[in-house]
Amino acid sequence: MVRVSIRTKLLLVIMTLLLIPWMGYQYVREMKSFALQGQEGLAKTRAAHQRNEPYAVAFVDMRMPPGWDGLETIERLWDLDADMQIVICTAYSDYSWDQITARLGPSDKLLILKKPFDPAEVQQIATALTRKWQLTQETKLRSEELELNVLRRTARLRE
Repeated sequence: MVRVSIRTKLLLVIMTLLLIPWMGYQYVREMKSFALQGQEGLAKTRAAHQRNEPYAVAFVDMRMPPGWDGLETIERLWDLDADMQIVICTAYSDYSWDQITARLGPSDKLLILKKPFDPAEVQQIATALTRKWQLTQETKLRSEELELNVLRRTARLRE
């Protein structure tokens, strides 16, 4: 389980360069990592896990030619890290919400952010989802600790 500081930058942006102005140049510069294609984003996610510094949130563009589209990228990210919060950034309706949930499954870890959007929206979403991810990690850690305590006490009672 990972313990992280609230100040830790845990964001990954996977999208074309054309989207950066909508996100706000300053905010993108502050991001932990940036990838232009899904394959590159997955590689960065894998490397972050190997360093024990997983990303909390990924902003994923739906259209990133010539590579994977957003849904394939999200599938692969969640295969690696099912806890990652994902924000789909799109101006198009390539997929309906029903098609997205049919492919990815219903999830409270998925949001859609329609373009054009304000940089303040991106900052608010990133902050809220990062905090949500951190609370989830802390809850998992606490549950594991409680379960271990129950097992230890049960073993002592049996002695």
